[in-house]
Amino acid sequence: MACIRSITSEGSCDDLHKLQPNKKTQQKSITQIYTDWANHYLQKSRSRRHITDLQNDVMDGTILADVIEAVTGLKVPDVVKKPKGSAQMVENINACLVFLSGLGVALDGFTARDVKEGNLKAVLSLFFALSRYKQQQKQLLQERRELDKLREKKMESESTAPAPNRALKQKMLDGVGECMTLGAQV
Repeated sequence: MACIRSITSEGSCDDLHKLQPNKKTQQKSITQIYTDWANHYLQKSRSRRHITDLQNDVMDGTILADVIEAVTGLKVPDVVKKPKGSAQMVENINACLVFLSGLGVALDGFTARDVKEGNLKAVLSLFFALSRYKQQQKQLLQERRELDKLREKKMESESTAPAPNRALKQKMLDGVGECMTLGAQV
């Protein structure tokens, strides 16, 4: 437990505010962070959809597919846009999980059914994995850009370096040959 204190005029400490981490408050703030993160990408992709309750809104798999598509820039196949019943919702979520696994996203410790049932740990784990994937993709893109810049600089320096004068080089070789011929005659 952390404590913020103030020193009174007599030199003693008074507790102004005790900060006691509350698990529900932490979960709510993490949930809000991922909700905002998902909405950022939905908005960036010009989606008309919006997440208000992360835990419940992803239960049918459709908005989850929209978020994945917004983050990856790729279409999630086999998603039923208007699922009829729990089985189709689980299939939608499973299609999303299979798609992410195919991209190399590590999805350990939860199932499509866990997400469908609103298991907060499963939903947060899924969004953590998705955000981690996005961060890795951004890093790879940055590294590629830096590598491309280095290649461009190398090509520029090679193209601006003076090309050897072939005629001069040939004269020098001819001169060496003549010297060798003269030396052999002497």
